[in-house]
Order: sequence, then structure tokens, then C-alpha cells
Amino acid sequence: MGSDDRQALLEARVAELERWWEQIEAIAERVSRAFPAVRPRYPGSGRRRGGREEVVLLQISDTQCGAKVSRDETGGLSEYGEATFLSRMERYKETVHVLVNEVIRSSVPVHNCVVVLGGDFIEGELIFRGQQMHIDQPWAAQVFTAVHELAGLIHYLSGMFDRVRVETVDGNHGQVYGSTLNLDFLAYLFMRQLLVKQRNVEWRISTGHMNAFEIGPEMFSHAENLHPRTYLAIHGDQIRMNTGTPYYGLDRAYGKYLQLLGRPIETMLVGHFHTAGVGPDQSWAINGSWPGGSGYSISTLRAASRPQQWMWTVHAEVGVTSLRPIYLTDRAALAAQREQLTPIAGPYHADPNHWTNAEQVAMAVEG
Repeated sequence: MGSDDRQALLEARVAELERWWEQIEAIAERVSRAFPAVRPRYPGSGRRRGGREEVVLLQISDTQCGAKVSRDETGGLSEYGEATFLSRMERYKETVHVLVNEVIRSSVPVHNCVVVLGGDFIEGELIFRGQQMHIDQPWAAQVFTAVHELAGLIHYLSGMFDRVRVETVDGNHGQVYGSTLNLDFLAYLFMRQLLVKQRNVEWRISTGHMNAFEIGPEMFSHAENLHPRTYLAIHGDQIRMNTGTPYYGLDRAYGKYLQLLGRPIETMLVGHFHTAGVGPDQSWAINGSWPGGSGYSISTLRAASRPQQWMWTVHAEVGVTSLRPIYLTDRAALAAQREQLTPIAGPYHADPNHWTNAEQVAMAVEG
């Protein structure tokens, strides 16, 4: 290919990207007219105490809006849909309120918050074969559910903190294959437009597979000489699994990103894997998910973790001071649900109530 051909190909690609961006802006403009910006909520940072200030970091990912997980599919181990998502969102808000205003602010002042949106807020339709059987909303409705609820969450947080900074990265479920469009990215644009009049909310919407950001002096009231600390947000779908776990891949990726960025990384914030975990020296942290278990995780990974998200607090001088799980379900309620295990229909009989789980396992082993 000659230089003229390469130049023509590059110009065509640039023109395609410009057309795509114009389409995104046109959609965002229509959404802004359909959903007027919410009225600003002015912050009241609650009880203030002496001592050095801390910043709250909320790691939010994998809501999978539109996903449908049934008790029959998971043998009674998990259940998820739009109603479950909405109830867990209310629990999330209540838990953040309690932890910030009644626990953290009882000992240290906290004025500002960093929200890391780690992707997979949209379940999608074409990520795997037969996915249409495992959703309760088409992708357009998924986008609007995610936008409405997550914008509402950030609006809620803007009333708790003087300043809310939102950092984003796209997930793999929002990817529209065969195009450059990612529905997570589209949802972030809509959320930003919906909250355009919320002056204490700032957005950094990443257009790549990673987002390296700093928590520096601007996030603290009295830390002019603070050396900024770097955090890295990735979704995690690019990390390879090894013997069923991503830990070795995460350690390798952390080392590679250190070389790529050329500076220390406090923590690599990861989603995607749906089971919360923390690496050595908090070098990486996998966020939990909102659904918990699914048919895939139970049948393939033998895992159905408790739905949770991470909350961090960061001190101006010493860095991370706490890492707290925000559980989206009550343990007792989850245990009670799992006591009522639903027999899973197998190839031996069409009636799911015909076999007990023990009978199915015994028959499968003997067969």
C-alpha cells in the first residue's frame, strides 16, 4: 500500500469517526430535551471533625441493567431483574449515607468524593449466543434504565459532598460488535447531559479501555504540597483467566501498566469478574457485581457471590485508609432464599419439579 493509499484510508477513517461523533451528539441533544436537567442539590457535608481530611472513592460497576436471572436457571441460588436492581440501588444509597455520615464523618472530615464507573452497566443483547433469552429489556430500554438510575445516584451523592468527580471506563457488555459504539460510553454522555446543571459534579469520560487518574491536592482543602496518587481503572475483560481465576493475569497486567505509565499506581480498579477480591498490597481490586450469581457463573465457574461494591477512603498523606464492602443484599435474606433451592430441570424429564437436586446429581454421576 502506497503513501497515497494510506493517506486516503486515514482520511476515510477520520471522516467515519466524525460522522459517528455527530450522531452521538445528536442523540445526546435529543435526550437532553426529553429529560431536562435535574435541579441542583447543594451539598451539606454533614458533621465536620478536626483532623486531616479524607476523600471517599466509590467503585461502581457491573449493574448489568436488563439482565434476567431466574431462580429456575440457578437452582434457587440467585435471582435478578429490573425490580431487583432498583431495590439494590436504594440499599446502595442508604448504605453509603450511613457509612459516610454516621461512621466516617464521626472521626474525620470528608468533603469530596471520586466515583469510578467501571463499565458493564448495560447487559446488551448480542454478547453471547442466546442472550435474548436472558434479558428483560431490549438494549435501548437498558440504556435509559441505567442512565436514569445512575444519574439519580450521582445526583444523590452531590447532595452529600461538596465536590463529586466521576471517572469512567467502558465495559464489554455495552460493546456493539461490528461498530465502534459502546453503550456504556453512550450512557455516560447521557448522564453528564442530565446533570449538566449540577455544578459540583465533574466528568472525565474515557474513550479508551483504561482511565488513569490522580487524587491530588485539588480534592483536599488543605494539601497544597501533596504529591498526587495515581489510580488506574480498567474493566478487566482484557485480562486472561488462568485455572479459572484472573489473579495471575491481574498481577501481570499491573506490572505492564506500571511500565506503560512510567509512574507508581496505587491500585488498579477492576470490574468484569463479578467476584470481589483484592491483590497483594492492594495493587488491584476486583469489584463485585449487582446480580451476584448467574446461570453462567454457577454452571461454569461454580460461583454465586454475594452482590457487593467497594468503598475506599483516601488520606491526603498516607493514601488508602480503609476499604469497605457495600453489600447489596442482606446475608440472612440471601441464606433464606437459598434454603428454598429450586430443582433444576435436566434432560431426563421436562418437569422441573420431577427430580430433586440430589437425585439429579446422583443420576448424572451414575450415568
